Amino acid sequence: QLNHVWKIGFGFECFGKSICRNNVNEVCSGHGRCVSRDECKCEAGYSGVECEEYKCFDIPHDDKGVCGGHGECIAPDKCVCEEGKYTGENCTIPICHGIPSNESTVCSSHGNCVDYNQCICDQGWDGNNCENPVCFGIPSTDPKVCSGFGKCDSPNHCICNDGYNGLNCNFIICYTKNHTDDLVCSGKGNCSSPDNCTCTQGYTGLLCELTICF
Repeated sequence: QLNHVWKIGFGFECFGKSICRNNVNEVCSGHGRCVSRDECKCEAGYSGVECEEYKCFDIPHDDKGVCGGHGECIAPDKCVCEEGKYTGENCTIPICHGIPSNESTVCSSHGNCVDYNQCICDQGWDGNNCENPVCFGIPSTDPKVCSGFGKCDSPNHCICNDGYNGLNCNFIICYTKNHTDDLVCSGKGNCSSPDNCTCTQGYTGLLCELTICF
């Protein structure tokens, strides 16, 4: 009869806790019912004598590798990932500069996001977010790109300033001729800058076309 009175007054007690004396979340860890003295009947996904054990994707919730090592397992198969760094149900998808690695626009669409804010760029691209094209081995942000006389707008594609020519903007133009042309500056001078001929001794004129008579 004493046992009967105890059950009515306090309910079953599991490991010193009873629903009549404790918060419901304290009995059987809040994940089961106390069905007999020190006997918990756990909800699906929970185990342990007090229903305190659970897993996220087959890894114990308190294991260092749970949720990919980048989040917290707060319930069976429910991860809370490091905010802004990883995503996905198991926190295995890194985020680079605000974009998850499985999206096509990650790393400016020119690389792979292999870890948080860590892009490995495709050939021809550079920068933390693979945002800068590379022309002939030089990033577009380098003042020496395109020989210093143009803009690198895509891999190995230079848009040359006026007065320059060539794939790498490495040719100077003097009056429609490249500085390497034998006939530039009438063949009597050097094209030292756009439309600027430096004449050899004895010649003058814009194109060094005039002979100096003494």
